[in-house]
Amino acid sequence: SLNGGTLVLGPGFQAGGAITNLTLNGIGLTGTNRVSNGGVLTLQAGGVQGMLTVEAGGALELSGGAAKGLSQLTLVNEGTVNWSGGQLNCGGTPTTLITNVGLWDISSDGQMVQAIGGAGPQFINQGTLRKSGGTGNTDLGTIGLNNVGAVEVQSGAVRLTGVGSSVLGGSYTVDAGAGLILYSGSYSDAGGVFGGAGLSQMTGGTLTLGSNVLAGL
Repeated sequence: SLNGGTLVLGPGFQAGGAITNLTLNGIGLTGTNRVSNGGVLTLQAGGVQGMLTVEAGGALELSGGAAKGLSQLTLVNEGTVNWSGGQLNCGGTPTTLITNVGLWDISSDGQMVQAIGGAGPQFINQGTLRKSGGTGNTDLGTIGLNNVGAVEVQSGAVRLTGVGSSVLGGSYTVDAGAGLILYSGSYSDAGGVFGGAGLSQMTGGTLTLGSNVLAGL
């Protein structure tokens, strides 16, 4: 098993340099990499740095209870990211930049935090960011969320914490018994619409409204 050190994938690895099946359990993957259509990259421990693209039909599995390093990573997800366990440590120089075009599914409770100094990490959601499992909190700590897609909270609560700067566009749907909490940080109105039978509320931080209140918040 790949439990330590640094891993670099050559141009002939698996599908012409693209990942079809790879599990990392403590080693650090670096460089410019991609997960192919139908491929799976599983990160149980260790981390990924550099550039990673998950192609449509591909999957990144963030599983197991160990912390996972996403510092100094530009991640573009066009497929599916399944975050089922472990804290996600972001930051560094250059900082973590995540662009989600596909599905980012959270099936447990945990934290995504800036663990290394530098500019604040950014999560740009153009697809679907969903919390489907875990009855407790998932915290995006010091992570700026720029949403123009869909945020869905089906179980537990998603909290935006820390001092990150977030842009509230797109849609937010919170199911009965679940919650979306703007806990701290700064927020800018970009026409976001909040709905569902659950709780959407701001409890701290600073909100800048452009023209009117945000529907449903």
